[in-house]
Amino acid sequence: MGAPRKPVGIAGVNAALLDASGSTVKASDTQVALSPSSQGAPVIASAGAVSLVAWMDEKATVRGDLLVRRVDSRGVAIDAAPAVIDTNVPAGYSPVVGFTGQVWIVAYTTGEGSRMSYRRVSTNGVVLDATPKDLGVVYALFAANAKTSVFAGQTSNGIAAVRFTPAGEKIDADPLLITARSGFLYSIAAADDEFLAVWGEGSNWWQFPSPNYRDIYGARLDGSGAPIDAAPIAIATTKSDEGNAVVASTGRDFLVAYIDFDTQLFSPGVLKAKRVLHEGVAGAEKVIAESAETVSMAASSGRYFVVWDKVTLANTRDAEMRAVTIDDDGNLLETPSILDRTELQPRLAPVPGGVLLGYTKVFEAGATRAILRPLTVVMTRNRGTRH
Repeated sequence: MGAPRKPVGIAGVNAALLDASGSTVKASDTQVALSPSSQGAPVIASAGAVSLVAWMDEKATVRGDLLVRRVDSRGVAIDAAPAVIDTNVPAGYSPVVGFTGQVWIVAYTTGEGSRMSYRRVSTNGVVLDATPKDLGVVYALFAANAKTSVFAGQTSNGIAAVRFTPAGEKIDADPLLITARSGFLYSIAAADDEFLAVWGEGSNWWQFPSPNYRDIYGARLDGSGAPIDAAPIAIATTKSDEGNAVVASTGRDFLVAYIDFDTQLFSPGVLKAKRVLHEGVAGAEKVIAESAETVSMAASSGRYFVVWDKVTLANTRDAEMRAVTIDDDGNLLETPSILDRTELQPRLAPVPGGVLLGYTKVFEAGATRAILRPLTVVMTRNRGTRH
């Protein structure tokens, strides 16, 4: 595979991906809350200038308290103290938070991972539901447009969707089946009048007959959240082992970023992107970076922000968190920046003017802390030569 294409932009204008301090080097990190215990990776849902952050405070080896807190677009806390969504929650499963247009919905795993529940949170930061409600899918992910909010996840019948009204009321008593094929949901995103769910199929461990490796497929939902595609869209289905996909949209079409592991069983791999048109046609793949392991992506300000871990097989624990923005076709818009090291699980959410990055950082004592950092893009015009 060839090298990434050169940055695409307006002649005479340069772009730089910056944190809120105005530098790609000096961090502008904020902890979501002070805690004596380790914190899980923060997940973020934006309601414009205000976002809700959810994370786990680990009280035991495998369980903890699920907390939420409102923050501004810089990641600075608005609420004096976090609100408790639930206690004694399994710590091995990441919560999901989404904004419907009127309320936030926080979905999380209960029991031993066999079901998911949810509670709503008002824009004032108040937990609205006295008791958790059943979500109807597990391993769920969230996306919303102006009309409908969708949680997509696993059921005994396949990958399915549960829709919600802007007020956070559940529409579907029985989830709507997206695909009956066996797979694991990677990501879901909303365009102006469509959704795209992306999942992985296949296996990559030693077995007989030889495995077919992992492939990436997708299916669209219409503006109301109802499935469109009877047959899945083949997004990345080569002889390589492809996975860890994320999807986002700047409005009409979608962009899917994923890791191509070639035919090796272990990470890292090549970070690639592929455009999926509104009509459901997948375009040509573009290379973003080498030696990538995990990836997160969000659309903001008419471009895609991409954050990934750069690792090597020689030392997978010495990761660099890198970031770049790309256009609708997957072309790089500036040189990638190194954001941090010794971090885990980057997550992105769009905020006005950029994105809010959430991740966990390992400190010297071994405890993990949930960190927030805003990222934006500054355009600078070349002065040129004076005569």
